[in-house]
Amino acid sequence: MLIGDVAPEDARLKSILHGDQLHFVRNTRQLEEALDAPPPFDLGIVCLQFDESRMFETLRAIRTRERRLPVACIRGDSAAHVLNVERYREPVASAGGDALIDLTAVPNGAAGNDHVRRQLYGCIPRGDRMRSTSVYTRTLHAASDVAGGRHQLARFLSAHPDDVDDWMSGADFPPYAAYMAALDVASHAAAPGINVIPAPRPRMN
Repeated sequence: MLIGDVAPEDARLKSILHGDQLHFVRNTRQLEEALDAPPPFDLGIVCLQFDESRMFETLRAIRTRERRLPVACIRGDSAAHVLNVERYREPVASAGGDALIDLTAVPNGAAGNDHVRRQLYGCIPRGDRMRSTSVYTRTLHAASDVAGGRHQLARFLSAHPDDVDDWMSGADFPPYAAYMAALDVASHAAAPGINVIPAPRPRMN
């Protein structure tokens, strides 16, 4: 994922998107260079204060080079002094942004960061999501291996096997409770005799 932000936002974004490939840039020139170099990104994230508050210029630069790249704009915790983020929502959409997410309105913790993660992943077309792994698909694949298969994992999660298949493929997101339960199962992967095989897809970029 291509992230144009300011340094104080790095830690939370790394927590939200842990395990994904994150490429941070600090100014529009670096962002344009990253867009021009392979491989393509799955998602762009632009902070309100990026490059001295040049978020809209950055959106235009992205759309000039990459029409198809989903882009989420965020107001990070360091921009809490911007009182009315809603006034940016329509201009962001008009400039080609796919979402405007206010991190200051969401608690910085496991549940809050999961909520933000779902909004960010939701910007990515379903087919593109299914070609890469995410924190959800990696966790569910690990949990399935520990549980002894998808059907056993479905029983443990009190879920229908078809739903678990959708979650493991990236076609849909697991409910937060199911994700946390799968995370608990996957945490036993280091037990003797258990071999966790990662999903054969690249990580979200």
